Amino acid sequence: MTNDAISMLNKYLEINQVDEEAWVELCDMYLSKQNFLKAQYCYEELLSVNPTNYAHNIKYAEILYSQAIAT
Repeated sequence: MTNDAISMLNKYLEINQVDEEAWVELCDMYLSKQNFLKAQYCYEELLSVNPTNYAHNIKYAEILYSQAIAT
């Protein structure tokens, strides 16, 4: 069911690119599947919408760190 939710969120975000909660939710789903590249993309989109949000910056750094460890 996660794949269906990811697909639906991607379709939703094509229309509503500035919905921060949807980006966070999509990122969480990608992280649950350990898909760090797509999670990274989600947080890059979040940072383009709200670059001063410290929580987004910290989570983005954590994803980059996890990605480096996984390779």
